[in-house]
Amino acid sequence: MKTVLAVATVACLCCLLAGSGCHSSGADYWPMAEGNVWTFRAVWIRSVPDSAPDTSVMDGAMTQICTGLVTLTGGVRAWAMAFGPYDIYTAYYREAGNAVLVYNDTSDAEPDTLLALPLEVGKTWTCGGYTMVVREQATVEVPVGTYKDCWRVETNDNGVITSFWYAPNVGLVLEEITAVGEDFTLDVRYELTYASVK
Repeated sequence: MKTVLAVATVACLCCLLAGSGCHSSGADYWPMAEGNVWTFRAVWIRSVPDSAPDTSVMDGAMTQICTGLVTLTGGVRAWAMAFGPYDIYTAYYREAGNAVLVYNDTSDAEPDTLLALPLEVGKTWTCGGYTMVVREQATVEVPVGTYKDCWRVETNDNGVITSFWYAPNVGLVLEEITAVGEDFTLDVRYELTYASVK
């Protein structure tokens, strides 16, 4: 499951039938086409009491590339998404009715629901045993630009809160992770720095 959430994020980030995307109110929040690319930088902010926060930035921390349509076991057609550059793996996405589904590999017969459509505040669903909750729609600023009408989907894994921000017709633009320890807080942001989306 952590791999699935990472797909959507580091995930990630984030499913579809041939030529279709994840549509909510006319917008596509998980657009797939061969050659689509998203690049993210990682920003780590570690805070401890009585000290200034320690911040680190890594450019090119995550890249997602839609490499094309493939046929999965059972004849299902899905988009292959390669993730890198460090922990390289591929996941498979397709839109099915009112859901964007993610398959861990080509023989996965039980996909998880990455997004339940249409997105709206308060909507919940399960992804790999975790509850996903749509929290809000807002404007998001990342290095590549400002995106309006982004949906924030949140999950809580034993106090580690992860928020995925999806922009219309762009897809995942920001992932925020907050973990609170006994004597520190760690905030990690994966911010979109480049996108080429057809």
